[in-house]
Amino acid sequence: MPLGAMGASANSGRHGFKKAGLTKQARAGLTFPVSRMQSKLKQKKLAMRTGTLAAVYATAVAEHIMSHVLDAAHEHSSAKGDMTRRLTINDLVQAVRTDPDTARLFADFSFSTHTSAIQPRKVQKMIMTKEDWEKLQKKKEGNAPPAKSGGKKKS
Repeated sequence: MPLGAMGASANSGRHGFKKAGLTKQARAGLTFPVSRMQSKLKQKKLAMRTGTLAAVYATAVAEHIMSHVLDAAHEHSSAKGDMTRRLTINDLVQAVRTDPDTARLFADFSFSTHTSAIQPRKVQKMIMTKEDWEKLQKKKEGNAPPAKSGGKKKS
């Protein structure tokens, strides 16, 4: 039987149901929105024209960095013995500051709501080389103010 006899025309593929459109984000297999990154790149006017692949690449890089930070924060949280399912800002800050690469990446960034649970000396010691750390300690010892004496006693 020819197709026309069954009630469907030869062009039924063209006039049938339309396939759902895929977003740039879905095509790239990313979680972060590519179109939003593209509009931000256009707003910054880094170049006269910005291609779609630039936005896809920038989105993939941002997603990879966030994935790395969240994995490290989860490791820090579970290493403390917390069995909670929620990461705190302290977990994120500690994860960023203890890894040398992400610490350099987020060096100019200030986390505004964390407590002082993270000790800057420990982070600085981890980032610096052993020789640089020893030089810094010697420099601090040399510049230390002299100890205060008892002074004059009131009689």
